Amino acid sequence: MRSFSIDRPRQLSEVLKYEHHPDYSREAGTALAGQAFDLGQVIAAVAASGKLVVLDPSKTDGSEKAIGFTHDVIEAGADDVEGVVYSARGSLASASGLRWPAGITAEQTAAALGQLAARGIVVRDF
Repeated sequence: MRSFSIDRPRQLSEVLKYEHHPDYSREAGTALAGQAFDLGQVIAAVAASGKLVVLDPSKTDGSEKAIGFTHDVIEAGADDVEGVVYSARGSLASASGLRWPAGITAEQTAAALGQLAARGIVVRDF
């Protein structure tokens, strides 16, 4: 018997397990130029501009505070990208579906999970 695998893109349903209502749970924002988000990327917003960036716990400009996770793959390139949809509140997410920045520690992850929980985003293992 032959075995094979199918390489397909990840789906939002692998990350987002429940939301109250899309109009309540989702927000759209602008990704800062140069940012690259995977589906389920835990994101933050730079305080001065409100632009979305990959969570970076080592910074002190707002990008150290988790505000949600993305619903799609985004490559901002040289220009900002508008209309980036993300879960901002009232959601249930799969822990294995979230994407974290490289090098994040267990303590930083726990802090970010607490920040998401404070916004009404519950993260569980499924």
